[in-house]
This record gives sequence, structure tokens and C-alpha cells, in this order.
Amino acid sequence: MHAKHADKNRLNELSGNVIGCAFTVLNTLGAGFLEKVYENALAHELRTAGFAVAKQRGATIMYAGTAGLFNALHRRSTWTEHRIR
Repeated sequence: MHAKHADKNRLNELSGNVIGCAFTVLNTLGAGFLEKVYENALAHELRTAGFAVAKQRGATIMYAGTAGLFNALHRRSTWTEHRIR
């Protein structure tokens, strides 16, 4: 039971830190740039905060019991700590 609680607390902490990085980017850049500018700035902020970041990775999408139908079409913008998307 304690491990489950600790994992939830860790995920909450990670989420809070990621959201903080996102607000830093928004407050610094403001509105009006293309998505790629914000993606690169967020990746920089996350790395600076010590996160492992991978950008534009494919995701396996399941549809009607079949995996991979949409892999070429769907890419997640940012993966952080292999858990938060």
C-alpha cells in the first residue's frame, strides 16, 4: 500500500514540475508563436529542470484490436520521464 501511495505522490510531484515549466514558457514567450517554438522551449525548460525528454516519438494506437494502424499519423509532442505526455 505504501508503494502505491509513494508512486502517486511522485507522479503528482512530476506533474506539478512539468506544469511549472509550461507556465514558465508561456509567461516568457507569450502568445503568437508556432507550436514548434513552444515545444522546443518546453523541452529546454524540462531538461534544465533535470527531466529526461524525448520529442516527437510515435505512439502505438489500438483500434478494433489491431495495433499500429495509425502510428505514422499520430506522434506525441513530448515524452517526459517516460510517463507524462
